[in-house]
Amino acid sequence: MIVGYDWHDEETLERDFQYIMSLRPAFSQFMLYTPCPQTPLHERLRAEGRLVDIPYQFRDGYHLTFKHPPFHG
Repeated sequence: MIVGYDWHDEETLERDFQYIMSLRPAFSQFMLYTPCPQTPLHERLRAEGRLVDIPYQFRDGYHLTFKHPPFHG
């Protein structure tokens, strides 16, 4: 499951999570939506001033690399 789409807030994230759990998976993986350099998402977030300056080794799907208004203030 990808966490951190623009439409995710506490309610929609919970709904998506409950849907995944309703499928009764034997294994689940949850990763943060991560804008990779030179992609349209990265360019859009850069233009919006939403990228967070973190070391390269933390741009891995486990660390939030951009400001997400419902979760980042």
